[in-house]
Amino acid sequence: MLRLAQLALSWLCNWLVGRYALRVAATLGSAMPSFFLATAGGALGCSLLLAVALLSTKSVALLRASLFEIAFHATAVGLYASQSSYLHVATSIYLEPYKNDLEAYTYPAIVTSYWLGYFLAALHSLDTVYALKHYGRSRR
Repeated sequence: MLRLAQLALSWLCNWLVGRYALRVAATLGSAMPSFFLATAGGALGCSLLLAVALLSTKSVALLRASLFEIAFHATAVGLYASQSSYLHVATSIYLEPYKNDLEAYTYPAIVTSYWLGYFLAALHSLDTVYALKHYGRSRR
């Protein structure tokens, strides 16, 4: 269930950034494409883990007992936290003075995107803790 929520929120972030932030991509600089790539990478990883979970329950147990899931979620935490912070700072510096001049949904959509990115970092950190606990139990 947690992985499905991560996937849905990742795609929501991608959709919001792709739909609304492309209009102001030149103003945001490299913050927008880097956030977009981070959320796309997180969505791809979650998709693969979800596909493994749907195809075989034995594979899920083996995957939970490996270091791959720990490394993936820890990397996702770092990517989501850093790129959300980058987009947050870029939005605050470059877009906030002009937020009344932008189209109606552009500024709120970008703000929603980076807050969802922070939330995704929290979800992945929770999943990292679960994976670490399972990894520790499987090594006894």
